[in-house]
Amino acid sequence: MKTTEVNIRDPFVLVYNHKYYLYGTRSATCWGKADGFDCYVSEDMDNWQSPIEIFHRPEGFFADQNYWAPECYSYHGSFYLVTTLGAEDRKKGVYILKADQPTGPFVPYSEQITPKEWASIDGTLYFEGEVPYLIFSHSFWSPVNKIDNLNRDFF
Repeated sequence: MKTTEVNIRDPFVLVYNHKYYLYGTRSATCWGKADGFDCYVSEDMDNWQSPIEIFHRPEGFFADQNYWAPECYSYHGSFYLVTTLGAEDRKKGVYILKADQPTGPFVPYSEQITPKEWASIDGTLYFEGEVPYLIFSHSFWSPVNKIDNLNRDFF
């Protein structure tokens, strides 16, 4: 499929082993119930393979909405998907999923890594050397950003 046919929001591209991996929020489930993430693979950023489902909501998994803004990072031999997840009984937060390949399958890896009392979205990583830092939006309505050292037991 051509780039113009890809229907996602919050696009993120990982370049790995001479290929492009495109991740994003599924447009069809952006504002309602959601159950997964996809990845598109390309060698030229114009022609993409059909979407590969890289994460599907496991039975009993808390998050059933706000599957937003997935970003994939290669770090120490694994792949980490930093993403927003939500449910009706809790505020949106940033979580990490992990896989052995950029096309998954990804599995839940962390608890919420943003403050539970905040509505937090759109996590991205910034690296200083080998140390990852999380940058995220505090809420929809506030431009406040927080930088939090992720050099804990997540990686």
